[in-house]
Amino acid sequence: MHRCTRTHALACRRRLLTQPVGRLKADRGWLSRGRFQWDASAEPDEIRRGDPSILVSRLTYHGPDGLSGELFGRLDRPWGVFLKSNLGTGRFNKGNSNDQDWGTPYVNTKSGESNGRFTYYTADAGYDFLRGANYKVGGFIGWTYYEQELRLDRVCTDR
Repeated sequence: MHRCTRTHALACRRRLLTQPVGRLKADRGWLSRGRFQWDASAEPDEIRRGDPSILVSRLTYHGPDGLSGELFGRLDRPWGVFLKSNLGTGRFNKGNSNDQDWGTPYVNTKSGESNGRFTYYTADAGYDFLRGANYKVGGFIGWTYYEQELRLDRVCTDR
């Protein structure tokens, strides 16, 4: 039996099924909280004769609580080739965004977030060039995709 451990995100549930032909399947649930900040400066391409050291806008998302489910799979072949993939989807329960614009006049727009969603998946193919009874070391090449949507509500503007 595998026990859940606490890392940066909390794994709520994990079920593992190992089959003798080198297949691994698992599912797990995650709770997460994040923060993202994007700063825009007065770069010459955006604003003529701008100074790139001057901040003109800042967009900050903070506190979006995420709840997601994920499926994971791995297929190992006896000659060292492996394929692995995961697929996850989830939603954001709450959070806030803050859009600050330093211009004339200064504008600070605060919004609540609700009913956001996200989806992600990865696919990898690789080769284990070192293998032992308790370890594998290999390289892989992969592909990943991530999409998210945040819906804003409760807009409040300070000037």
